[in-house]
Amino acid sequence: MNAELAYARTLTAAVLSQLGESTSNWRIASIAYYDSDWHTVSEEQTATLLISLKSEESGDFQAYFLTDIPLENATLQTAEQLQGHALEAVPGVALPPCPGHRHPSVPGLVDGVPNWVCMTEGATHFAQPILPNFDPRSTLEEYARENLSSPG
Repeated sequence: MNAELAYARTLTAAVLSQLGESTSNWRIASIAYYDSDWHTVSEEQTATLLISLKSEESGDFQAYFLTDIPLENATLQTAEQLQGHALEAVPGVALPPCPGHRHPSVPGLVDGVPNWVCMTEGATHFAQPILPNFDPRSTLEEYARENLSSPG
């Protein structure tokens, strides 16, 4: 598995875990390169990865990971998409919760690192990294080599 696919899989698994019990039955069905010109999944590398998820209760849904933008922004965008699906599937539940508040945490950057932060008070109230060991100075390949078991 190449570094982009491994990173997207690790990111998706981390976000699903952080969304809590309400999404515990969600499974990654596949992650593949997506050719947006033809709307098909491609064997060749493109700038977009299509993340397909399955849930017995919520059905199938998709998110995207963009490989042609800064890694921290791609991480935030993918986390935001997954969170959006969770909030639609489980209305009225703050996913992931913001400690001490009734609203969910939202993806945001703290010193260049993707975090879940308080939507009203920001990182001064709450900040939790979306991925462990994220270094904003690292490339995707460096992160994969240092943190993922089989970056390929």
